[in-house]
Amino acid sequence: MSQDLTPQELRAHSEWLSSNGASGKQLSKKNADLTGTDLTGANLAKAILPDARLDRATLVGTDLTGADLRGVNLEGTDADGARFINANMRDANLCETSLQGAQLDGADLSHAFAEGAQCSGASFVGADLTEADFSEADLDGANLTDAKQGGLNLSGAETSDTRGLTRG
Repeated sequence: MSQDLTPQELRAHSEWLSSNGASGKQLSKKNADLTGTDLTGANLAKAILPDARLDRATLVGTDLTGADLRGVNLEGTDADGARFINANMRDANLCETSLQGAQLDGADLSHAFAEGAQCSGASFVGADLTEADFSEADLDGANLTDAKQGGLNLSGAETSDTRGLTRG
């Protein structure tokens, strides 16, 4: 069953953000099914969406700064230019997700599965990539400066112009 976001929920979350929590309501939907939803340019900063299904969604330019996205399914999603700064994306499924130019600075992507993800030009500065799987991903031009990279799987990944990559 789909739990699409209503315009009222988005307005309430926007009001909550702009009022610093004094009014409106923080978006909180565990296990939400938002498959294929177009959220282009939406401000979902600090939203609580653990285990949400956002596969094949459109998140181009969407702001998910500080969002709780633990276990989220973003498989096949277009999230080019999206902001996931300081988001909790532990155990996320990012397979075949397009994150070109996305900002994931400080995000927790530990144990994420991102096989074949398109991450060219993405920023992962200070992100936690511990035990993440980016095999066959395109990380050309990505920035991994100060990212935790213990156990990071990059087998078959394009990393020719990746900054901050540690080998070890």
